[in-house]
Amino acid sequence: MEYEDNESQKINSKKLQAIIDEYLISKGIETKVKPIEILSDEFDEKIKSRKSSKAKAAEVEKELTKYLTINMPLDPSLYGSFLEMLKKILEQFKENWDEIYKQLEKLREKLKKKEEDLSYGLSKEQKPYLNFFVRVKTTLEADS
Repeated sequence: MEYEDNESQKINSKKLQAIIDEYLISKGIETKVKPIEILSDEFDEKIKSRKSSKAKAAEVEKELTKYLTINMPLDPSLYGSFLEMLKKILEQFKENWDEIYKQLEKLREKLKKKEEDLSYGLSKEQKPYLNFFVRVKTTLEADS
């Protein structure tokens, strides 16, 4: 039996993980190993333990793609622009794994800094609107 890959069959991984976590806690099962967030210092340590640049680059690329895809609905303009930068790095440097790794680390640091930027008192749900209006304003100013 073949499975179709369409929008109606996609799983919201954050919701699914929350449901599973809630169920496990209700059964008295504790999570011993927490997932490592790509923007954390633990992720740095995990990546540095990899031996080759190719392995490091592949891990960072996989986790960046996952993070950006999951967060895309929260702020399509922000996370979409980072996803485009990621694709450009992979296309530009093709098989040069040392350079891909360096560029992906720069991109990850840029994303980390962006996530830590001041939110001007806005909630995580409100901040995408600010980012959107800033981009529109910048585009309009550039056109005039």
